[in-house]
Parts: sequence; structure tokens; C-alpha cells
Amino acid sequence: EKKEIKMEKSHWVAPVEERNRINPVPRTIESVQLGKSLYMNNCVNCHGQNADGNGPVAAFLESKPANLRAMAGHHPDGDMAWKIENGKDAMPAWRDIFTKQQIWNLVNFIQSLKKKN
Repeated sequence: EKKEIKMEKSHWVAPVEERNRINPVPRTIESVQLGKSLYMNNCVNCHGQNADGNGPVAAFLESKPANLRAMAGHHPDGDMAWKIENGKDAMPAWRDIFTKQQIWNLVNFIQSLKKKN
């Protein structure tokens, strides 16, 4: 039980009410493509071409960017949206740069990277 609490503290987690937000943007091909375009233009330098946290800038950052491919399907949409909006450490807060629609499109793209079973 103590191990779980320790994991929760060391892992970046959105507040519960934010995590539980429902994504208002359907995960359509169009939304995923718009999110991918945003990703390639704004996120790829840190999170990498394969969204695995190994972008060209990653080696120079104090904390390693998240492996978004590994997170896909394991984090609720609201959690991802909140992290994109608010940022942490080297991860910028995008809420004043991206519209809410763009943030949800980006979430849809990231979630589309979930491994197919």
C-alpha cells in the first residue's frame, strides 16, 4: 500500500476533477489529423517523432519528456488535456497558445497512438 502512495506522489497526476473531464471532441480521423499536425509543429522536438520522449531536445532537459506512446490509453483524456494546458518543469503551459479545441485534438492524436491488441 505504501508503494502505491509513493508512486502516486512521484507521478505527475492531474487533480481528480480535471482527470474526470469528458473530452468534448469526438476522436474522428479529422480530429486526430489536426492533433498530429499540432504535435509535429510544437511537440516533436521534446517528445520525439515517435512520441516516445526521445526528441532532439530531450537529452538537454533536466527531466525527460513523457513517452506519450506508452501513456496512450492508460491516462484519461482529461488528465492529458490538463497536463497540456498547465505544463510542468520544461513542459510549457499551452493554454494561452492553443485553443481548447486544439488541445482536445492533440489529446485525440496522443490517444490514437495506443497499441492495438
